[in-house]
Amino acid sequence: MMRDLQGIKKIVIKVGSSSLCNQKGQIEKEKILYLILQISKLIELDYSIVLVSSGAIAAGMGALGLKEKPQTIPEKQALAAIGQAKLMQIYEEIFQLFDIECAQVLLNHGDFDDRKRLINLTNTMHSLMHYGVIPIVNENDALAVDEIKVGDNDTLAALIVPVVEADMLILVSDIDGLYTANPHVDKDAQLIKFVDYVDDDIRHMAGDTSSGLGTGGMATKIRAAKIVNDYGSHLVIVNGQQENSILHIFDEHESGTWFNGKSGVNMNAKVHWLTYRTSSKGCIVVDEGAAEALQVHRKSLLPKGIVNVQEHFMRGQVVDIMNVRGEKIAKGISNYSSEEIKLIMGHQSCEIESILHYKDYSVTDTCVQSILAMEQQERIRIVVVDNDIQKKEEDRQELLQKYQGNSRIKVLQIKENGGFSYANNQGYQYAREHFGKSYIIVLNNDIEFTQKDFISRLEKSYVNNQCYVLGPDVIRQSTGEHQNPMDTRLRTKEEAEYTIKMNRLALRFYPVMYPVVYHMLQKAEKNKIENQKQHMTLYSQLQKNIVPFGACLIFTPSFVEKEEKAFEPETRFFYEEYILALRCQRKGYNIVYDPSMSVKHESGAATKKSYGTEKKRIRFMMEKTVGACEVYLEMLGEE
Repeated sequence: MMRDLQGIKKIVIKVGSSSLCNQKGQIEKEKILYLILQISKLIELDYSIVLVSSGAIAAGMGALGLKEKPQTIPEKQALAAIGQAKLMQIYEEIFQLFDIECAQVLLNHGDFDDRKRLINLTNTMHSLMHYGVIPIVNENDALAVDEIKVGDNDTLAALIVPVVEADMLILVSDIDGLYTANPHVDKDAQLIKFVDYVDDDIRHMAGDTSSGLGTGGMATKIRAAKIVNDYGSHLVIVNGQQENSILHIFDEHESGTWFNGKSGVNMNAKVHWLTYRTSSKGCIVVDEGAAEALQVHRKSLLPKGIVNVQEHFMRGQVVDIMNVRGEKIAKGISNYSSEEIKLIMGHQSCEIESILHYKDYSVTDTCVQSILAMEQQERIRIVVVDNDIQKKEEDRQELLQKYQGNSRIKVLQIKENGGFSYANNQGYQYAREHFGKSYIIVLNNDIEFTQKDFISRLEKSYVNNQCYVLGPDVIRQSTGEHQNPMDTRLRTKEEAEYTIKMNRLALRFYPVMYPVVYHMLQKAEKNKIENQKQHMTLYSQLQKNIVPFGACLIFTPSFVEKEEKAFEPETRFFYEEYILALRCQRKGYNIVYDPSMSVKHESGAATKKSYGTEKKRIRFMMEKTVGACEVYLEMLGEE
């Protein structure tokens, strides 16, 4: 296999104690100078560099003239505090020789485990790199007890890779790379130049090789390779004692051992974070049916399948999922606290609101993650439109920060709630401006994509039908009801007039008449649904020139190229898809319903507005329906 240097721009370099110190544990400035010289040349070649440096405790030992590393935690912490200051002083002095600024970043695993701290870390690291400053990262050994016991800066460096979205991690050690056996004891050991995939055989080769100064060995480097490769990035182990060992990675010498990042799992950022960068705060035990749904069908965990809760945890914290045999089968983020889960476990999802007196509305992330889980995800960009102006400012900022570290996700925060059409037009126009002639999928945040090959199906349907708007099959999550197409014809003028008439009557005599009118409108809608069920064989086939369901609409490149907006902005609520269908019909745009593409819809989950009473909710619905119908009738009158 060949090393692939294409696309490498950001590099994390981890240098071990043995590459910074002499055998007496004293810092050698010449070694640091030679390291920084190589880094400066990489910068000249337009690479962005993050340096993860060991050596704090070793530097402290050298400062105090100690020959052996102490064994107690307080002594190690004291040495780290002494050595860290000395080490950074040396780094700063030598980097200044090359007119390069550097900054110290002290971390422990808690900075990766907590989402808010991770977001802050991500923003800081990206800002430093934007300014051309070299971040010098080390574990906060003076405070972090557990991390000192492990002494594993190899893992720390691996965890930094997704934070800065690095393409490569270079581990600078005192060994040439991975050997078939321990070269210190086996003269027949052979250097492995290329590792395509980290498996048990590779782990076995690692053994427990380590130097006298560092606390990490080859085993930690293999673990780091697995973490980095699963993110889709490369890792290289080189010998810092060899001349130009870092630079030789990029020329014909091909120094060290290369671990191929293109053969890993290539986890998305959230899955990678859950797998490698978090510690579980509790455990949820599920029955066999729920275990199968999670493992085989990749479904979300429902309260009906939960049989037990262990430990105490809060909403939003990471938990392990175990089957009844005590086997860990998954890891995830809980939407409820341990105490809340104890109340709802064994119940249906529809009962949650009545038990807890609130409903979980954190559906946006479920939607986003289902998109990122699709095939061809490298082509996908996501625009999250936040128009919830009633939300507290700190909550809106939390949503902004949640996705800020992901370059593929843009959060648009709107200062006014202009309704469905306005919000979707904002997202549509942003996508059109930044991504050009492409597919734009406009959807509610309570949509979940279940087909991994959705993009392939979409492109096939577009090519076969040359359509302007595509409507997938929208299936109600709770009942399995097909919500699309709502109708095989345009809503007629008579139907619109009837709805307006009834709503005006209800509003005029509100609240006396509203129950009667609301019942009549609900009955008419029920009849339409029943009529739909009678013709499901017709709906199961591809249909053209229909009214698609507004919860998920696909605007194809043909539409995007011609239309600056998706919906009529005057239509704030209701009938947006009908007015869209009318506009498309007038312009000769073909609309296609294709049941081969399907999504799930958690109806009502996107509605957070509090109306106070049922009467106020219904009045709001009627008022907005009147407005939407009048826009529709005005368009009809233009014919």
